Amino acid sequence: MAQGYEELAEVAVHMDDEQGALQNYTKAIEIRPDEMQYYPPLADMYLRLGYQDRAEQVLREALAFAKPGDKHLFAVHSFIGSIDEAKQNMAGAVTEYEAAKKLCDKCNEPGQQIAYFNLGVAYAEVQPPRKNEAIQQLQSFSKIVCRGAAAPRYADQCSQAQEFVKRLGGTIQ
Repeated sequence: MAQGYEELAEVAVHMDDEQGALQNYTKAIEIRPDEMQYYPPLADMYLRLGYQDRAEQVLREALAFAKPGDKHLFAVHSFIGSIDEAKQNMAGAVTEYEAAKKLCDKCNEPGQQIAYFNLGVAYAEVQPPRKNEAIQQLQSFSKIVCRGAAAPRYADQCSQAQEFVKRLGGTIQ
């Protein structure tokens, strides 16, 4: 049943029915709170609607049900990191982005390569900056993403990665 509610939520998203999406994602979580896959899209919907605190609450609830190694935890930690970053809590963002990066290991699955960028920016922005680690992560992002087929989709991040590396005294190889 939970899978059915998730699918209804996806249909609602495509029909621009935000309330229907919120209700159906929430229902999927109520039925199967131990399934991580339902939390990130609900949090994403809350973020898109401007409810950052509610999104964070949903993601923190997810962590209470998390099973070690669940692949959906990557998105949970990534979203929490982005919320921390938006709140200027760079130490929290680093912690969350490191957790996400650890979960994706080599980050080979679609969309996971952004972990290098997120972590690199967080390392660059934390006080004091972790320059060498920032440069390493941003160079990895550039090498993996900015020279491949995904480059057009990540054009803004590729440009920002170059700017950060240059500002930190490194170069994109």
